[in-house]
Amino acid sequence: MTDDPEVPTDPEATQVFRDQGLPPDPVEPEGVLGRYELLRKLGEGGFSRVYKARDTATGNIVAIKALRSAISRHADNIERLKREFEATIALSHRNIIQAIEFGEEGFRGNWIHFLVMEFIDGWDLAAAMKELRTIPSRKARSIISDIASAVSFAHGRGFLHRDIKPHNILLPAEGVPKLSDFGLVKVFGAESALTRTGETLGTIAYMPPEQYRDAKSVTPACDIYSLAMTYLVMRTAKYPFESQHQSEWHSEKVAGLHITKQRYPEMPDRELAAIARALSPMPDQRHNSADQFVNELFA
Repeated sequence: MTDDPEVPTDPEATQVFRDQGLPPDPVEPEGVLGRYELLRKLGEGGFSRVYKARDTATGNIVAIKALRSAISRHADNIERLKREFEATIALSHRNIIQAIEFGEEGFRGNWIHFLVMEFIDGWDLAAAMKELRTIPSRKARSIISDIASAVSFAHGRGFLHRDIKPHNILLPAEGVPKLSDFGLVKVFGAESALTRTGETLGTIAYMPPEQYRDAKSVTPACDIYSLAMTYLVMRTAKYPFESQHQSEWHSEKVAGLHITKQRYPEMPDRELAAIARALSPMPDQRHNSADQFVNELFA
């Protein structure tokens, strides 16, 4: 948390580290990657770096997510990037970022594995929240309705996102919000060796308690929880936790969060009731779908 407890930070997913203090990567592409001309680096983490690039075959501007060399040494990480590509290529929806290609390119005796996606000219919701502090009611309603539509679409095709949060909601300068970063995607009902039983994957502030305990066994209810937390935070800039220490947030969630009018006087009663239901520690007490959550939220 920041020094001001009313302004939430967005803690990164547990397997990702931000660029402060990262060691230099000896295998970083220079200028080109396959048929793509790299225009500039957009961001970098412990798992991957993202570039704005031009497809020299078509002239289209794209975004490229390339694994860091240390990450590429582990087959599971390459498989996870492939899984992200397979999910996004299968989910053709106006509010889901579209994948274009999964590629690998030899460079200095190593392989660079990368995912090519549509380029979004805008910012993410986390950046908008940092700039504006809170998102106005009408805009917030529009964003969460669009993202809920994307989540329902993904669930209907068997995919769980498992990392819905402001950083993964893109806001184009023109156009509709996009759900991005399916790096933790899971096909529900299918066995996968990528996530081990009892493993925690996701972002602490936004994940439900069952995902903290075991990310492998989650159901669509986990994404509904994350949707509700995202909406609450973008409207109010306040997490519903008593403690400022992330290590204590899980136990607060298990005990049940206090979504009250006293804490959130600016929120309508019906919205607080829908959010409280969606943030239940018991998955079977949450809404049956993302669409149902939004319908109750704005009834």
